[in-house]
Amino acid sequence: MLIHRERDAFERKLAELRAENVELKGLLGTVVRRLDQQREAIANIEARAAAQSKRLTEVKAELRSENEILRHQQSEIEQRYVALAQHL
Repeated sequence: MLIHRERDAFERKLAELRAENVELKGLLGTVVRRLDQQREAIANIEARAAAQSKRLTEVKAELRSENEILRHQQSEIEQRYVALAQHL
């Protein structure tokens, strides 16, 4: 009879541990899914940041080019102004 009680207690404890194991596996699965979602979100953010950085580099190059054109035009205007002033 003592052996049966001990065996029953052992089986109850084993059942509790199995139930806890199932619960922990479920929680672990949830954590892993959330981690995967976070990794995907971070990858998307990094990809957008890289694209925006590339576009920013392109815009800077365009602005430098435009500024160079404007400097050249300003120089031409100044030269014409000086030439006109000399004729007056």
